[in-house]
Amino acid sequence: LGKSAATVAALGGTALVAQSIHRQTREQAAATRLANQAGTPEKRDEILRQAQGVRGFTGEQSLEMLSAFVEKTGDLQSGLGMMRELGDLALATGTDFTELGRAAGAMLNPLSDSIKDPKERLEALKRTLLMFGGAGAIGTIELSSMATEGAAFAAQASKFQGGPEQTMK
Repeated sequence: LGKSAATVAALGGTALVAQSIHRQTREQAAATRLANQAGTPEKRDEILRQAQGVRGFTGEQSLEMLSAFVEKTGDLQSGLGMMRELGDLALATGTDFTELGRAAGAMLNPLSDSIKDPKERLEALKRTLLMFGGAGAIGTIELSSMATEGAAFAAQASKFQGGPEQTMK
């Protein structure tokens, strides 16, 4: 019985190590793909480090969200700049992290038309997402539905006086 228990423990440990190596390989591949798509392969390690530092999510989940954001915007730098805040908002609202990344990306595009400064644009996106997150908290709207509906709304908002951020408020 003693040898069997030791064998089972050793096999379990080996399986855990193999899972960890497999996860790291997937994360490195995702970070490499994002860095290459952005034309900045030298930023792979930075992307990976930031993705692994998002509270409440694995590196793989963070990279999946980042990929969804970049898919909508083509803007890796903004996605990296928003990753931690989006993670916090996803945790606070119970919204799927990847869907939130997709929604944020879709909402950033109309803001890009009217706000040229990248830092100001990200701040406007943060305020808008927090506003929608607050509406979700009181039951007015599901933040997760903003991936599709928010993009359409944000696109139409740019047509009204005051620009998209003011209209979305």
